[in-house]
Amino acid sequence: MIGKARLWCALLAFLTLPTLVASLAFPRRALPSPASPATAVPGLTPDKDSFYNPPPGWQHKKPGDILAWREIKPKFLFTDFKVEKAYQVMYRTSQNTADEPQYTVTTILVPFNAKKDKLMVGSEAVDACGVQCTPSYGYLGGAITQDSGGFQLDEAEFLPFLRKGYIMTVPDKEGPLLAFAAGRMEGYMTLDSARATINFEPLGLSKDTKIGMYGYSGGALTLGWAAGLHPVYAPELNIVGMTFGGTPANLSGTIEYASGTTFAGFIVAGITGIINAYPKAKKYVDSVLLPKGREAIEYAQNNCWVQVILKYMNADINDEGWTTKGAAVFRDPIVQEIFDESIMGAKKEETPTAPLFIYHAEHDEIIPVRDIEKTVDAWCANGANIKYTNYNNGILDHETLEVLGIGKAVQFIDAQMDGNSLAPGCQKTTSNSVAFEPGVLGSDLEDVMNLIWTVFGQTVGPKGRVLKQKAAAGHDS
Repeated sequence: MIGKARLWCALLAFLTLPTLVASLAFPRRALPSPASPATAVPGLTPDKDSFYNPPPGWQHKKPGDILAWREIKPKFLFTDFKVEKAYQVMYRTSQNTADEPQYTVTTILVPFNAKKDKLMVGSEAVDACGVQCTPSYGYLGGAITQDSGGFQLDEAEFLPFLRKGYIMTVPDKEGPLLAFAAGRMEGYMTLDSARATINFEPLGLSKDTKIGMYGYSGGALTLGWAAGLHPVYAPELNIVGMTFGGTPANLSGTIEYASGTTFAGFIVAGITGIINAYPKAKKYVDSVLLPKGREAIEYAQNNCWVQVILKYMNADINDEGWTTKGAAVFRDPIVQEIFDESIMGAKKEETPTAPLFIYHAEHDEIIPVRDIEKTVDAWCANGANIKYTNYNNGILDHETLEVLGIGKAVQFIDAQMDGNSLAPGCQKTTSNSVAFEPGVLGSDLEDVMNLIWTVFGQTVGPKGRVLKQKAAAGHDS
């Protein structure tokens, strides 16, 4: 078996080939000057930017209705790729239930070769509750000075879709409450981002526009819920394919699995997001927090995922000092009710009707494979149309499958958009391959390989190696 170090060296070797670099030239054009009702001000976080304040009466609009919009000049961090137009659109959506009004913003990216009958929804793995971590702020340049690791990775993964001509909409799917891990809310906001983008007249999209969706990890959490809520909340959307991997399908299962590990900070961020989403959860947690736990929640409220992971590496919130309940903190009926509502596939009426390609690494060290496989089984028993692959090659963990699997995801979306539909029923397979499809990425190969180095080589590293080194050195940023 090829060792992980050899795999990384082999992948990075692509970057040193002069002939490859020369062959990846891609024509760029200058951005047009912006002209729109609202003006974006680079450097202003959403809590200080008046654009993020909804107009009076917004609660009475329908889900997907547009409340405000502005044209922007998006800032890509690792490439000089240009789009013809870019907008940010505020729209009406829903919170924890379909009849609870909320609002949020989506960023729309229109490539020069835009296909006006197709739309891609990109679900970013924000995985944090800091206001500076939102995708819309990242595209205004905020990610340059804030946590850019996750933003860079998502940017690289969206690039192949943009270069193929897909208009992309990237919602702030944690909403103004910054509620990471509140899956139902994220699902509503994602579906409504597609509605709002289709409703946005400058794009000229029709109600029959073919819609694809892609996300991984925290982005997959969102899309799993969007898939289940689609038939009951937004059945009119013509979603022809959704692909997501590394999916946290069961909130309590992920908490149990990741507690005390390198990536325990995701639990701190997730609990913080649930507190933000559910007043009953906030009331309960506030009543049991001890100073150590209160400090952790406050830190998660104000930082992005890399900082939270570094600070709370190997933390176990069941330990003494976090809450007065100790190991029993998650057994309270209030918590259990929220956990039960956060299991994908638990309700038959929420069985996806759109074709899905779902994938997961058997050796995922952050999110257990067993939970998504239970969800897939439940959906398949209820008639869903799913292609599911468990990648059991020892090289692949949560992070490496995210990067190496993007080619498979693009391949699936292209086929669905072109009418080469997934065969009916469910196909569940196990694969020992490394999931890498460089031919699918074409001219995007150099950028994706650069991201392997930039994000994983400098920020995360295989098995979180770089994060561990930073933590050992006492860094929390």
